[in-house]
Amino acid sequence: MYSADDSNPLIPPLRSLVMIASSPQPMLRAALQDIPGIEYATIFGSFAARSTGTPGTSPGDIDVLVVGSPDRVKVYEAVAAVESEVGREINITFLSKERWVHGDEEVARRIKSEPTLELVAK
Repeated sequence: MYSADDSNPLIPPLRSLVMIASSPQPMLRAALQDIPGIEYATIFGSFAARSTGTPGTSPGDIDVLVVGSPDRVKVYEAVAAVESEVGREINITFLSKERWVHGDEEVARRIKSEPTLELVAK
């Protein structure tokens, strides 16, 4: 119904503002879903907490958990493209499927007990 007039000098900064303010969840999902070896991926930490209504300060970065055994270089490359779009640093935590399922490590227990935004589930 509406479209942006790309010749308008306000459009590029407005587009950037919308990308920074909106959820990176769809972009991260698209970037990660086809990488072999990812069993599960989710956003956790303060970004997920604020997105689900937990009060607090505005998050400065985005924490992403990747479970499985993907090629880490491919994951970092995929996330770097999203990072530049949303204007926030994206930190990745990798866990093997076994370490995630058994959940006896502090990081797994903490992530499972807090709000998350699912990206990939296979």
